[in-house]
Amino acid sequence: MSGSETEEKKILGHLQSAMMMATAAHQVKVGLSPGGRISPEYACLRSMMLEPQNPTMWNSMALVYLMTGRLADAQDAIERSLDLDSSNAWTWSIWGDLLSLKGNHLESERAFRMAVEMGASDPRVLR
Repeated sequence: MSGSETEEKKILGHLQSAMMMATAAHQVKVGLSPGGRISPEYACLRSMMLEPQNPTMWNSMALVYLMTGRLADAQDAIERSLDLDSSNAWTWSIWGDLLSLKGNHLESERAFRMAVEMGASDPRVLR
């Protein structure tokens, strides 16, 4: 291989790397994970745009935030869900999980009791 061919391969390699980085940055910007899949957070946000008054969407968003360690955001989402429908057992169960993670075990137990009271037959509550 001549020197110019080697140099050309280096340039193409750098260009390919730059394109991959730009693609990854764009995917993050539009809500896609690096593998090209829609991120759970983005999917929940899109669903919430369509149904902002649906507590299930807020519950889903709270779970995404819980799984990513964003407890303050999870609290905001679950409080919004409780504002929309305080009789949803699944919401109370998620609220109990959040309070437990924050170390508020007394309030967590109360939330779990509310969840069982409201939805003893709901498998999401009895997990």
